[in-house]
Amino acid sequence: MMKFCSMKIPLLFSFLLGSFITLASAANVTYDRRSLIINGQRKLLISASIHYPRSVPAMWPGLVRSAKEGGVDVIESYVFWNGHERSLGNYYFGGRYDLVKFVKIVQQAGMYMILRIGPFVAAEWNFGRSFFASQGGPIILAQVENEYGFFERIYGDGGKQYTMWAAGMALSQNIGVPWIMCQQDDAPDPVINTCNSFYCDQFTPNSPNKPKFWTENWPGWFKTFGGSDPHRPPEDIAFSVARFFQKGGSLQNYYMYHGGTNFGRTSGGPFITTSYDYDAPIDEYGLPRLPKWAHLKELHRAIKSCEHALLNSEPRLLSLGPLQEVDVYADPSGACAAFIANTDDKNDKIVEFQNASYHLPAWSVSILPDCKNVVYNTAMVRSQTSKIEMVPENLQPSSVSSDKDLMGIQWEVFVEKAGVWGKADFAKNGFVDHINTTKDTTDYLWYTTSLHVDENEEFLRKGSQPLLIIESKGHALHAFVNQKLQASASGNGSVSSFKFQAPISLEAGNNEIAILSMTVGLQNGGPFYEWVGAGLISVHINGFSNGPKDLSKYTWTYKIGLEGEHLGIYKADGLNSVKWVSTSVPPKEQPLTWYKAVVNAPAGDEPIGLDMLHMGKGLAWLNGEEIGRYWPRKSSIHDECVQHCDYRGKFSPNKCSTGCGEPSQRWYHVPRSWFKASGNILVIFEEKGGDPSEIRFSIRKTSGFCALVAEDHPSFAPESLHEGGIQHYKNSASVQLKCPINTRISTVKFASFGTPSGTCGSYTMGDCHDPRSISAVEKYDEMVASYYGYVEMVWIHIQFFCGDRFALSGATKPPSGPVRKPPANKKRKKKAGRGRGMNLDDLENDLAMEEDGLDVYQPLPKPPAGFIVDDLGRVLMISNKRIATIVSDEEFEAILPTAEYALAKIHIHLSTKHDYSSADEDGQEVDALLTEGVEITCFHLDQNGQLQLVDDELSEDPCVLSAIDEETEFNALVEEEAALIDTLLGKT
Repeated sequence: MMKFCSMKIPLLFSFLLGSFITLASAANVTYDRRSLIINGQRKLLISASIHYPRSVPAMWPGLVRSAKEGGVDVIESYVFWNGHERSLGNYYFGGRYDLVKFVKIVQQAGMYMILRIGPFVAAEWNFGRSFFASQGGPIILAQVENEYGFFERIYGDGGKQYTMWAAGMALSQNIGVPWIMCQQDDAPDPVINTCNSFYCDQFTPNSPNKPKFWTENWPGWFKTFGGSDPHRPPEDIAFSVARFFQKGGSLQNYYMYHGGTNFGRTSGGPFITTSYDYDAPIDEYGLPRLPKWAHLKELHRAIKSCEHALLNSEPRLLSLGPLQEVDVYADPSGACAAFIANTDDKNDKIVEFQNASYHLPAWSVSILPDCKNVVYNTAMVRSQTSKIEMVPENLQPSSVSSDKDLMGIQWEVFVEKAGVWGKADFAKNGFVDHINTTKDTTDYLWYTTSLHVDENEEFLRKGSQPLLIIESKGHALHAFVNQKLQASASGNGSVSSFKFQAPISLEAGNNEIAILSMTVGLQNGGPFYEWVGAGLISVHINGFSNGPKDLSKYTWTYKIGLEGEHLGIYKADGLNSVKWVSTSVPPKEQPLTWYKAVVNAPAGDEPIGLDMLHMGKGLAWLNGEEIGRYWPRKSSIHDECVQHCDYRGKFSPNKCSTGCGEPSQRWYHVPRSWFKASGNILVIFEEKGGDPSEIRFSIRKTSGFCALVAEDHPSFAPESLHEGGIQHYKNSASVQLKCPINTRISTVKFASFGTPSGTCGSYTMGDCHDPRSISAVEKYDEMVASYYGYVEMVWIHIQFFCGDRFALSGATKPPSGPVRKPPANKKRKKKAGRGRGMNLDDLENDLAMEEDGLDVYQPLPKPPAGFIVDDLGRVLMISNKRIATIVSDEEFEAILPTAEYALAKIHIHLSTKHDYSSADEDGQEVDALLTEGVEITCFHLDQNGQLQLVDDELSEDPCVLSAIDEETEFNALVEEEAALIDTLLGKT
């Protein structure tokens, strides 16, 4: 058994690793007890699972980019061998399985990659690969390694031996990077054993020389057909991650960061839905899930600001209470970071640490990158929440359709025969196992037999119905008698097997009993799971005069798959293999029916879902691409669902479920890249009957957003922790609300400065409320919209004056009308002023600006050299050195638009170190602002956290003010810069 495996697996590893090492050979990767070491440097790494076959190549760059923008360093993926080696020795690395292309995209993004080579992957994916014995392959045990430790003991001594063999085989490949085995406590040196769980802070590697890695942190959970919709709150995910790094972890991976789609028949389980969304930070369609994605992004920034201290010092643990503690990391260089945790899952606490008081919400961690100031708390979510809707659109007939004169969609229909089509595959007394028979080449297996009914049977004379009783190992079936559907039944995500009974109609004489057995994904893990079968166990019919009929021992005739599948009528080269019947009114509630329509792609570039709410169960394709299984099966109304999830306390998959009594999956992702400009062929196979006239494409859109920010919410940017800037820190809460590209804020539904309460979509005013709140925000939006033509973003920076909270929610819609351009060369006198936080009085001052003062809202170019834009939209200096010197008039005028950006964002001013005096044409000295030697002056953070000029006198310098009054073209441009500052500060 082991000998057979050892001859085959090394070939698989060699085949893949040749490509991978070519891409990543430049790095020297080792590890010590603290972390991974890359090119001699310890690394604290945030990793994200993105499975390349669960999306499409057109999505890969965007997914990787979103992960990187979310603070991720590493992309992790399995290698899906059942897609790469679909038959023995025949490899495929194209389309969604183009692993090399995916790795290159990761590399081009400047990111690292963790490759979980397998050959076993689990991952709720059919069997993991096509090399298992039950599928005709050589593998009888599982790989190096994915959670084999859960089951090793069940295999006795052989399980342990396999673990050692697998590790040795992997090490013998000499790939040049460390190997890991997840959930494998006995992983031999130097293989690193890692943790997979919702929480891994208490995990300890099996050797003091190995680092603490977390390879699967589950930010959600998978969904099953007939199950409710699981969710994990972002506060709890952030808590688990912060605790892991607090307790010495150095690499953490989200499984999944983007779950994606189980296209075709790839979902495992069984009963795993086609959607593998996983409630991940990036949703199935590739959109960041807010606030989860943004809350974790801020967490990653906060943790990264502690990297040096975390990786280069030993923690000092201090108890601050019964369930409160702090881990302090301080090294001789002066770097210091602290993580203060409150593991009480019910009560907030105030703790004392280093002579300061800190408020800790229940079940939360506060991060202090300087051991003094809190920059992040896991329970305080200040990121916006976006409301996502699936907006339906009727199917539009394609312009290349042959029936151009017909209105609406023209359908073509083909109906399968129930039972054996064509020539039978074989006949046998009794039942065969479904999976062993089909080898997973199809979901479908027909079991057909004949039953004779005497014309004198009592149920015929009385008009009653006999009772069909079927027991099955799973997963689902449809029972036909004389070509008519009599009943359907199935198991569920917890128990695949089932037993059911249903009345049926029989006729005098011979009756054909045809049972269509179906799999809904295959077993993807567990001990001896390759022996877990499916299909019929027994069939009885009660109600006969001489007692029940046991059909289990009858001769059954078998046919594998469907005729339409066999002929490939969903593909371009098989569309004409059957005789389709055209109709503008497709049949409803008709089983075993293929539907075909030629449609246009929905307009726009938003993601698309296929709405199958009114269909029964089956498969769908677009242009030959496998959309996947559809089954809008409803979850039970008796399942435990919540209106509001309490993040406090340990999470389990059923803790925060929603959607009880609703379809487990209504919409099915159809990637934009699968659509052609016109002539798209949509093919549906319906098993039991539905209404195809109700099929719709739906556009996934952000319809609204909301956020709540409180005075005690940390908002200080971790990247500003340098050169003593933290000593000037004072919390000034802020929140950014941003619409998707090409949409605008259409309605402000709620706004309250004061003490609002509630959650997104259900905010209420508190005892303290400023009545100007909603009108001020509405006017602010209208003002900007009148200038832009639309509003994409609202930035609210609050200094609280009434209570301690601000809540805002709004709706979005596409813009209409032209985008206005800014007025040119508006002259304004410069006024002195300092930047400060905004309250409602500031906002109303801004609203009082006359129309021609809207220069500040014009689209601004990239920041000047030496500046960066942080994640909150602020412009920050890279260093405190002099950053720009202009040596000529042309260069100075060329940089004005760039300087304008800096002026509008951070209130800096252009000045000169040279003598301001010069001579006019008559030789008289005049005050003027020279155009040579100009530099952008330095600035600092004041006590309110605002960026200010180092020298405030520059804004009052008479030479500068005199220069602004000059009536030259150059000085008119300078005046415009000053006007921007005035407008921003509400001084106009």
